[in-house]
Amino acid sequence: MKKSARFFAIALAALTTLALGRQAKPVSHYAFHYVNGTTQESLQQNWNGSISWNGHAANELWVQRDKAVYLITDKAVIGAMEKASRPLRQSAVNEKPGTDAWRTARDKERHEVYKKTDKIVEDAMSKGLGKKVATGP
Repeated sequence: MKKSARFFAIALAALTTLALGRQAKPVSHYAFHYVNGTTQESLQQNWNGSISWNGHAANELWVQRDKAVYLITDKAVIGAMEKASRPLRQSAVNEKPGTDAWRTARDKERHEVYKKTDKIVEDAMSKGLGKKVATGP
């Protein structure tokens, strides 16, 4: 076996071992509904299915996990979600709208929001704050 082929085989085996040793992080599936007076806003991340927010007058965080649906109404979690998602409503991007620079900056801003909201959802679920419900929103 040539040195380069042997090196490739060893590198592939090492990467395979690393990959098998790690568990994949579950993808977050959630829908956040925020009501502020007469204003209603929602954020959906990887949600499977459609949502009709008609009749939902409360601030709610819905999570899909392992073919089950959970509802979180904890005020601290709802407040954290509202604060974390605020840049989606009040963008701080200072680029001219519609330009490539604006789209790049907006995508970066959204990515940061979703990192925060993903963490809030994972923390809330790990604390057992999700109440299992029969159906979603």
